[in-house]
Order: sequence, then structure tokens, then C-alpha cells
Amino acid sequence: MGVKILLAGTVATGLTVFGQTGAFALDNEEICTAKSYDSYSCVATWGYVGQDPYNVDYFSEGEGNEPRHGCTSFAAYMISLFSPWMPAISHFDSAQYWDTQASSRTPATLSVVPHVGDIAQWNAKGELKLGHVAYVMSVVRNSSGKLLHIDVADDNGNRRITTQRRLYPGVQTGTIRWPDNFITFPKTLTSFGGGGGGSTLINMQSFPLNGG
Repeated sequence: MGVKILLAGTVATGLTVFGQTGAFALDNEEICTAKSYDSYSCVATWGYVGQDPYNVDYFSEGEGNEPRHGCTSFAAYMISLFSPWMPAISHFDSAQYWDTQASSRTPATLSVVPHVGDIAQWNAKGELKLGHVAYVMSVVRNSSGKLLHIDVADDNGNRRITTQRRLYPGVQTGTIRWPDNFITFPKTLTSFGGGGGGSTLINMQSFPLNGG
């Protein structure tokens, strides 16, 4: 079954994926796991080595908070690459609150439908005691438009490594459950939010899907 990858408005074909209606159920999986403690290898494509431009990571460990690891640090870093500066993000709390804080304090919108460049967000539940956030790298649909899976990249404060994960719609088993929300931050400056620093917008098509 041929599928297409929707990436920043472009379409790539030729990838074959087996859907959840087959003979076996799919678990969410890690497609890249940093090979060593304190490694950033799975997100090296974007130049991330623990930078936290919005200083949102209140939960990192280590002397002097370095090297920094945290899901919110990486999410904030990715927002700083592709969106105008939004000072309100500096006052975001742990990942479990990012959905409501993003929608009330910035021009971001919430959806249960993923888009490339979104921040996937998980509420606090089970092992995710503070929630979680990750960057949506790719959204894969079949020729009929049915969502097959998404690939996300993230940093993990508790494990102190970066990963990439493949997540299947609605699946609650495997490396992590399906996200609760998808946050779309603006890619251009608006009258509400943004403003302070600004950053150069970078074409997402220039980045490969697997940074590991």
C-alpha cells in the first residue's frame, strides 16, 4: 500500500507501511535512541545540544543544570527555530500545562489532528507525571488520506537522552502513548503574542526525517 509523507506542504511517495488492521497490532516505538548517556544524537540535525532559549526547563538535573536535558527545553528550542519570538513561552510550566497555556497566552491553536511542525503534548498520566512534549517531524497518510503514523523527536529529562518515536493513531502501548493534543504555533508574527526577539524562519524541507 503506497503512502505519501506530508512534509511542509510537499508530498513524497514510495514509503510502504502496514496498517493497524493487519494480523498484528502495532505498538508505538522508538526509531532512534541516543546511544549514550547525555547524548543529543537523535536531534543533532537541528543543532540542539541542550539549549533552552525560553528557559522553560525547571526540572533538569545536574550540577549547574548542564548538560541540560528536558522535553520542554527541546520543544522551546524548536519553536525558536520556526516561529517568531513569543515572550509568554518563558512563563510556561511543565509539559502537562502547555496545551492550555499555549492557547491562552500565545497565538497557538490546539487540535487532535497532527501537522508537521506541531508540538505534540501529553497530559500528566501514568509514568508521565509532568506530561511530555515533542516535535512532530512527519505525518504519514495513505493514498486515501487516512493517518497511518507520525514521527516525533524529543529530549527526555528523566533518561537524559534524546529520541525519535513512531506513533500510531490512538495507540496507548509501546514507548509512549498517543499524544493528547497537538499545538500549532504561528510561523509568522501576529499582533497577539510574538514580537521580542524574532528568529530567521528556516525551511523545514531542508532537514532529513531521522537526525540520529
